[in-house]
Amino acid sequence: MKNLLLSTAIMNVTDAILTMIGIKAGEIIEANPVMAWAYDVHPLFFLTIKILLTLVLLMLIPHLRFPLKRVITGSIILAFCGYVFVHGLHVTWLGMWVGLW
Repeated sequence: MKNLLLSTAIMNVTDAILTMIGIKAGEIIEANPVMAWAYDVHPLFFLTIKILLTLVLLMLIPHLRFPLKRVITGSIILAFCGYVFVHGLHVTWLGMWVGLW
């Protein structure tokens, strides 16, 4: 579980960085309306929110107890799968951006 949580946290941060690069390059838009608003406020505000949410999750997980922990675990698995999909999208636009396909 710790590896899955750490992987999800890393993918959250890499998603933020790749999203910022893609928006700056004019290749993509932020699909999440809340995070799009945060980016519109300021890109560093967007990045700060992404990192803070990850840190809060990392700090809370060890202190959660059953059955809430089961719900959180399911949410982490869902988030991990979502980030795998989003990173696939990032690889696609990055490949087009640099001319690989």
